[in-house]
Amino acid sequence: MEQVLTSETSWWFIAGSLGLVVAFCVSRVVIWHTKKSRELGDNIIPLRRPRKRSGHRERRKRATLQFPTYASGLGVLLFVISISVLWSEIRFFVFPGTLEGRVTHVRDGDTVEVDGTAVRLSGINCDELGTSLGERAKSVTSNLVSGRELICRLNGEKTYDRVVGRCEMADGRDLGRVLIERGVCGRCAGFDKLRFYAGISSIPFRGSQPDYCSWIW
Repeated sequence: MEQVLTSETSWWFIAGSLGLVVAFCVSRVVIWHTKKSRELGDNIIPLRRPRKRSGHRERRKRATLQFPTYASGLGVLLFVISISVLWSEIRFFVFPGTLEGRVTHVRDGDTVEVDGTAVRLSGINCDELGTSLGERAKSVTSNLVSGRELICRLNGEKTYDRVVGRCEMADGRDLGRVLIERGVCGRCAGFDKLRFYAGISSIPFRGSQPDYCSWIW
């Protein structure tokens, strides 16, 4: 049942990290150029004797110049990490794929086949087949969508031979939300970081929650 992340997230992280390095190097070059300009200015003979600068003032000035560099670098790093973590869910809103068709087969509670394409419902978790709750989840899903039309928004990920998506029934209801409301499946927080399925008034889910569904909220 576990969803597998694609390499696209890794590429996002690598690209962001390279961008962070470039931004840091550019900032260092600007500071070096400013320092050199100041040194050239010091070589000009002044009309009056300059006051001696204290070491403390010089250190404070250097720290003031360096602070924006480190602050911007930290901001870029946090942004890259956030995008990397949330990218699979951001894609539902930014670059979604769409699969529309009739449900030809229900594999289990959270996997349906739409025109022969297996879709793993994102953000929810149902018990495995062979358990009482797993068999019940499959039965409820079959009663809801078997032979009916579904519109699935895909995020571009794949887990085994299944694409990952959220599916809307003909009456406009989200299939994953209905399964959570009926208590046959639970919210998988590890793949619902934007809390799409959070706060649903439902029958408590009594099934198992695998480690990959753990998340800080």
